[in-house]
Amino acid sequence: MRPARWKALSIAVVVSPLLLAACTTAQELRQADSEQCTSYGFKSGTTAFSRCLQNENLARRYGWWDGWPQPQTW
Repeated sequence: MRPARWKALSIAVVVSPLLLAACTTAQELRQADSEQCTSYGFKSGTTAFSRCLQNENLARRYGWWDGWPQPQTW
């Protein structure tokens, strides 16, 4: 094999598991959000708990941290 192919193969072998490990299912995200809201003291099945789930989802989607929106760069 030529050196360029070895380099490409090596990169693929290293990067592929990292990309696969970064994948998270919707169920895993929902579970993490539920656990976070429960840790805040919200009770499952309440309106406040539902709002917390929504806020956690929005924070992840828009990259908000500590309750403050981060500026969007285009």
